[in-house]
Amino acid sequence: MNTKFVAAAQAIAEHFKAAEARRGEPFAETFIDPMNNDAVTPNTAGIPVDLLRALVEARDPAPDSLRVVLCDVESERQRQDAKWGGPEHDDGHDTHTFCLLIEGYTGWARVMAGMNSLAKARHRLVQVAALAVAGCESIDRAITRAASGKGGAA
Repeated sequence: MNTKFVAAAQAIAEHFKAAEARRGEPFAETFIDPMNNDAVTPNTAGIPVDLLRALVEARDPAPDSLRVVLCDVESERQRQDAKWGGPEHDDGHDTHTFCLLIEGYTGWARVMAGMNSLAKARHRLVQVAALAVAGCESIDRAITRAASGKGGAA
């Protein structure tokens, strides 16, 4: 998933929704932006209103803080894959190993929080979440392999 694209689409959808609410009635065919320095200017991009409404309907209802955390977890997964080799490496571990790794990182998060180093504790928790995702992805691949008769390690 392209998180920058999703974030941009979310921003467009939120802006359109707020502009329509401020206007007090739905836009017709062309989006006129009343939020641009309080001036009413035509939408030079010519974005059809139905596309903007589709963005509003498809937007992620998650609060901003959740989106930030999930993006951080996704970035951590990408970092882990780059460092360790991705699915080929992950699939060499069983579920028990993933749980042990998660326990270890959770312990470090607890230590960091106890030292009032909240940023470091948060970083460890993001790593925990990314490890849990890696474990789930590995299990999903093992289930797929088992269903196709190729076996699996999970």
